Amino acid sequence: MTPKEKASNLIKKYDCGGLITFAGHSTKKISIQCALIATDEIIESIKECADKDIINIHLIYWRKVKNELLKQQNNG
Repeated sequence: MTPKEKASNLIKKYDCGGLITFAGHSTKKISIQCALIATDEIIESIKECADKDIINIHLIYWRKVKNELLKQQNNG
């Protein structure tokens, strides 16, 4: 799965059941924030890995996912 596909997949998983707004915020905005939190947690847990090669491969991927989420967040 590409980082862009993964970002979209995460956003869909955090969708609030099709609500238009929640506390004045769009559900897409909230879904992106939740996906960003999850992605940050994944990045932090990868850093604790002992194998440096695995760390680098996964960190690169998840940082790209985070960048895709940030792009979607900025596009509104």
